[in-house]
Amino acid sequence: MKNTIHAQFTGTIQDYHHFIGPRIKNKICNFTRKNRNTRNGICEHCNTYNKELDSAHIHGKGRRQIIEKVLYNYLNNKIVIIPSLETVEIEILKLHKPIENVVKFLCKKCHNEYDNNIIETRENQGKNLTIQIKKNSKSR
Repeated sequence: MKNTIHAQFTGTIQDYHHFIGPRIKNKICNFTRKNRNTRNGICEHCNTYNKELDSAHIHGKGRRQIIEKVLYNYLNNKIVIIPSLETVEIEILKLHKPIENVVKFLCKKCHNEYDNNIIETRENQGKNLTIQIKKNSKSR
């Protein structure tokens, strides 16, 4: 019988982001690669060709938000206790499905514009409305 050892984690949510966050970011990037490549360099927003597209999490479904949703299942007195990091990675990736509901594939310009705006989708009499609101910029 083969003994399986699972990598474990104990720490705060912030510790998880600091120590495990870069690894899970890479896992998510690899997970989205196939869908990003099927766009053949065409930005979802401006429909122009770009050599490389970015994967932008849809507002309200950010990477950290998804990670924390999973971590809350392992929270005990502000300490996250994970018996198997592999299991948590699988749970985080599952929450990225279907990918088109979680990630947009954008050119750098559109990604920057998207990150500098707040996009909300509201239900109104059965129709989706997209409302774009500029973030407040501080003037000197």
